[in-house]
Amino acid sequence: MIRFITGEKGSGKTRKLIDMANDMAAKEEMNLVYIDRKDKYRREVVNSIRFIDLSEFYIYSADSFFGFLNGLISGNYDIGKIYVDEIENISKVKDTEELNDLFAAVHKLSTHFGVEFIFTINKAALPADYEKYTK
Repeated sequence: MIRFITGEKGSGKTRKLIDMANDMAAKEEMNLVYIDRKDKYRREVVNSIRFIDLSEFYIYSADSFFGFLNGLISGNYDIGKIYVDEIENISKVKDTEELNDLFAAVHKLSTHFGVEFIFTINKAALPADYEKYTK
């Protein structure tokens, strides 16, 4: 399953994502991953959540980000949820079609491995096909 937290810049999407991840860590017995493009929020995410700072990796496109997700899941079959902040910036998408393709691929990955993905995205960048997955 994939879900989206949408809003305008500065509307509190990141705070909502962090709170959601921290709340889930307190309740669930599954492994959680939080992906951000910088290290700024590492201390706000509880230690039981695997925090990944993507600035440490070479992610140049939506394809390389999708490959990164595949590698993450293949090496860690115990992951239950992956939280991704600012997906449109992380994946370096250039247009809505490319974002649609990425979300379709992530949805298949999610369904196959049973991993839930929660993304923050600017409301204007979310393709219409995925509005039904907003929270």
